[in-house]
Amino acid sequence: MRAPYTLDDMAADAVGLLDALGIARAHVVGVSIGGMIAQHVAALYPRRTISLVSIMASTGNPSLRVSMGEPRAILSRPANISDTEALIEHYVRVFGVIGSPRFATDGELLRHNLRRIVSLGIHPAGTARQLLAILASRDRRPLLHRIVAPTLVVHGSDDLLLPVAPGRDMALNIPGRRFEIVRGMGHDLPPGVQPLLVERIVGHCTSYDRQPPVRPAAAMQLPEPLPATRFRKTTR
Repeated sequence: MRAPYTLDDMAADAVGLLDALGIARAHVVGVSIGGMIAQHVAALYPRRTISLVSIMASTGNPSLRVSMGEPRAILSRPANISDTEALIEHYVRVFGVIGSPRFATDGELLRHNLRRIVSLGIHPAGTARQLLAILASRDRRPLLHRIVAPTLVVHGSDDLLLPVAPGRDMALNIPGRRFEIVRGMGHDLPPGVQPLLVERIVGHCTSYDRQPPVRPAAAMQLPEPLPATRFRKTTR
């Protein structure tokens, strides 16, 4: 499958940013597609990764038992992308489907945040390219076995966009990982979820802040791609 860019390209962009900032190694945390990009950073650039936290992400496993989400969340499209208020209400309905049922969401705060996002521009082609990048990266389970950084996998028990099965599948394919399910969390970050995730992320990162990454002998033999030296200009 051909795509303008893949998860590998976006991981290279992330490492390129570390280069530009003069950061040799970092704790890598990603949410949703960001979690998938973070997986690639940890797998392909082990010397740059202190630890990994992957939240509400997937492995690319093609099995419908693992990858199938709620059709209403996947197939929903805005009727008119040029109408700001219509766009906001569309995304309010989307988060009503994929959101966290156990954690209350302030409707006005959600609309405020969505209005800020919409004001920056909504580009349907960019959204399609993001999805295509995931699909073009195919089944990533063999790649996940290369991860040697201490890893925490977090998934919501009520995620309808990426059900908990992808998170469990990821945990099964990363050696030495920890796997935590947040009860009542969906595919969003409402205020009630944020402190729970911050606590887990900080606890995981500080546990390994002064320790070298675990590097099994087999992993030491894997070639590491050269860090990216330039950024790709893309519309996403």
